[in-house]
Amino acid sequence: MLLNEKRIYVADDDVDVCDAIAMTLEDEGATVIKGIDGERLFAAVAFGKPDLIITDLYMPNSDGFEAIQCIKEDLLEDCPILVLTGHATQENISRAEELGAVECISKPLKADTLIDAVVRLIN
Repeated sequence: MLLNEKRIYVADDDVDVCDAIAMTLEDEGATVIKGIDGERLFAAVAFGKPDLIITDLYMPNSDGFEAIQCIKEDLLEDCPILVLTGHATQENISRAEELGAVECISKPLKADTLIDAVVRLIN
């Protein structure tokens, strides 16, 4: 398994997408903590440092942009953040990367694309 003993936090307000991402990563051995918004992501990060954070950009309460900024500034400066978004405009990608995301991938995506990105970012 490619992701044995890796801890990954996933935030996406689409529960079906969040579940699909979690299942794909768990099948590779990862431990996945899920949340539907940035606020739940902050709470999870306060519990312990993940190996990777995956976040959507547009979510209720606290969006992905705010989550990236707060995590990078206040909590986990060195934790890689992968953005999965259905709004992969150049403006959104640039803004996410300026705030600290290391990669942005457009949704929908194939499981292989997700796994390849996660393995590359964790290792």
